[in-house]
Amino acid sequence: MYSKIYSALVQHYVSGGFGLPTGYENDGFEPDVGTPYAAVYNLPADSYQDTVGEIGRDERVGIFQISIFYPVGKGRGDALAKADQILMHFKAGSFPEYSGQIVTIQSSTISPGRVADGWYQLDISAAWSATTLR
Repeated sequence: MYSKIYSALVQHYVSGGFGLPTGYENDGFEPDVGTPYAAVYNLPADSYQDTVGEIGRDERVGIFQISIFYPVGKGRGDALAKADQILMHFKAGSFPEYSGQIVTIQSSTISPGRVADGWYQLDISAAWSATTLR
């Protein structure tokens, strides 16, 4: 279930064509110094029983986080423009799908920018939900 949810979200990200080298969870990605890049993470939260019984449905929720990194000291304009592009792609009411698993994007938002490890970082968080079969 989570593998299909994650695949649906990653496939949706890739389909956005954002033009950033991207690191995915546990893939060994190493960014090039001075070149903007992204990293994506799936942050599952609680799951809820949607129906009672051994055979039924569960409601899964979480956050799909896209962190974008730009060189420090170059302003925030390019980073904010890219964040806007990602936010529009992960807008509320989007329905990424993978192998029959539909995920609903509930909302998306951006964090305040910050400097971390020599990069200007913005985090885009897309809240998602998905119904899975038990």
